[in-house]
Amino acid sequence: RIARAKADQAKAKMDMMHLQIDRSTLTAPIAGTIIRGDLRDKLGATLKMGDEMFIVADLNTITVRAKVDDRDISFIRVGQTGEVSPKSNPSLKVPIKVRQIVPLAQATDGSNTFEVRCELVGESQPWFLPGLEGQVKLNTETKSFAWIASRRIVDQLRVWLWW
Repeated sequence: RIARAKADQAKAKMDMMHLQIDRSTLTAPIAGTIIRGDLRDKLGATLKMGDEMFIVADLNTITVRAKVDDRDISFIRVGQTGEVSPKSNPSLKVPIKVRQIVPLAQATDGSNTFEVRCELVGESQPWFLPGLEGQVKLNTETKSFAWIASRRIVDQLRVWLWW
């Protein structure tokens, strides 16, 4: 009887371990690439429900987030085209298209900026990865050189004179 009880106890422990292994299997809700998180940091550590373990992203749909000054946001429209050049190689120009303008200004570096989200146009570039920084140029309507040169001055005068 004692041996039978010990065998049942060992089987119950084994069933519990199998259940814990089955419950510990992680499945991402999307197919993608791990862009943040390191397995070596997580080995042997306990995680609470809801704790971030990895960030997985679909690299087929990369979003470019551009910061546009509040004085220039009125010239940006959804559907406009442009190009982005990475800081590592400014001669490269990747075409983009404006997908969304976030309607909330954020104060950064002493000025208000709006976030403009753009999508890559054409085939994805294998070197274009999350976290890459660069310069974005958006195509707006054509203006004369005099208008471009005087616009900021006239806007500042309107603020000072309040008209």
